Amino acid sequence: TGVQTCALPISVRTLGWDSGFHLYLLVAAPVVMVSGRLWPGFKPTAMVALVSLYLGLEHWARPLVPLDVVSPQVLSWVRGFNTVGTFGLLAFLAHTYLRLVRQAEATMHQLATTDPLTQLLNRRSLREQALQNVAPGVSRPAFILADLDHFKRINDQHGHAAGDAVLVAVSAALSQAVREEDIVARWGGEEFLIMMPGADLDTATAVAERLRQTVATIHVPVSGHVLQVSM
Repeated sequence: TGVQTCALPISVRTLGWDSGFHLYLLVAAPVVMVSGRLWPGFKPTAMVALVSLYLGLEHWARPLVPLDVVSPQVLSWVRGFNTVGTFGLLAFLAHTYLRLVRQAEATMHQLATTDPLTQLLNRRSLREQALQNVAPGVSRPAFILADLDHFKRINDQHGHAAGDAVLVAVSAALSQAVREEDIVARWGGEEFLIMMPGADLDTATAVAERLRQTVATIHVPVSGHVLQVSM
């Protein structure tokens, strides 16, 4: 960008102000304001410098006779090319910034709705989805509230890192053992809540028993020990 900015006065001086090379300075404005590499307090100064450069270039170059005098038709083609190029670059920057904003929003949404340890939905997110599933006219879902047995003992005897490893392993097992349409969330501590849209009591009971059996088969190696849990 710096090289291009330095080359602009040369281009303008060669073909004149009407060639439209000065338009590329407009592309630098959003780059300056959005750039994460610039100190925020420096951005207003950079914008003032950019505007001053534009006005100074106009004041200096507009009255001068171009070094290369070309026909009006050629000059019109050059100006049109630079105009299209400027709008193209601005459109590309706008698309890029919009994509970055959407990525940031998606990341923030994931952080707000996902438990960072287990990568399951958190309590708040499942409550929101549960409210949507108990709306009038919607078949009420079944819920399974599952609690790991003697989890405090694991933390006390083997440390919290071991407890975290158990929670991660159990979360993965629950996610694989439920139905495709079911939603598993970490409800708090060692508690998990499974929402089962459209499930009746018999179906929920059968799934709950399958989850209990699945968790009983988990083996979590921790510091030379193999931990087994029940739910």
